[in-house]
Amino acid sequence: MTASTLALLLTLLPAGPARAADAPSGPAYDANAAPLDALSHDLLSTGGYELRSDGKVWDDVADAPVSRDAMPDLLTRLAGARRLKALIQLDQIFNRYDSERHLSDDDRQAVRALVRDAWPVFGFSTRRDYRSYFTPQELEVLDKIPPYAAPSLGDMIDPSVSITAD
Repeated sequence: MTASTLALLLTLLPAGPARAADAPSGPAYDANAAPLDALSHDLLSTGGYELRSDGKVWDDVADAPVSRDAMPDLLTRLAGARRLKALIQLDQIFNRYDSERHLSDDDRQAVRALVRDAWPVFGFSTRRDYRSYFTPQELEVLDKIPPYAAPSLGDMIDPSVSITAD
């Protein structure tokens, strides 16, 4: 991967506070009052955040809870980071070959696994780019997963419209 490609991919990350210390101060986010969906919980836990029993999302680096106001931006950044990581890993696989058609079976399976894992954070156009790697039956299951959109601040304040409310 060239430096210019990496720089371009880094610009795709949304702006916003990366850690709780950089975030606007205010009341801490309460996951007990406005529960997080499974993907948001996974993004936070793999991003180095801890969901405590009192409902606070704890930033171990800043040693402080994440504020309610900062949570939507934080989740957007974490989803963007996961998307970027998957795209870089895919790019590394494709750069080994002259053509995508010449992928080895092992690399084709690696692409399928990476795309399947990142499917929730991929947008519609990226999903469309990788549809050919899956069978119609697999696509039927994958297409039921909506693209990730970080909840708005309003969703996080009112439990009746929480991101996990069905």
